[in-house]
Amino acid sequence: MVVEIDVRGRQCPEPLKEVAQQIVGLAPGTEFKVLTDDLTCFLMVRRILSLNEVEITGVEDSGPIYVIYGRAPRLAGR
Repeated sequence: MVVEIDVRGRQCPEPLKEVAQQIVGLAPGTEFKVLTDDLTCFLMVRRILSLNEVEITGVEDSGPIYVIYGRAPRLAGR
């Protein structure tokens, strides 16, 4: 099952917070996809995931809907 995190219609930084909260709550290895219709948000979410070593397994960046596919990380203490 792929968890969908839909932040379409919203501009950053609000979507960054929601994406982070939802990913932290996922079991390690859970696949997810983030949907946004804002290019800046797409770029920021992708960058934040990379900086936090969240595995990005694919992207759809041709618009008008941008999608980031990933896998929830194993967090320290889990």
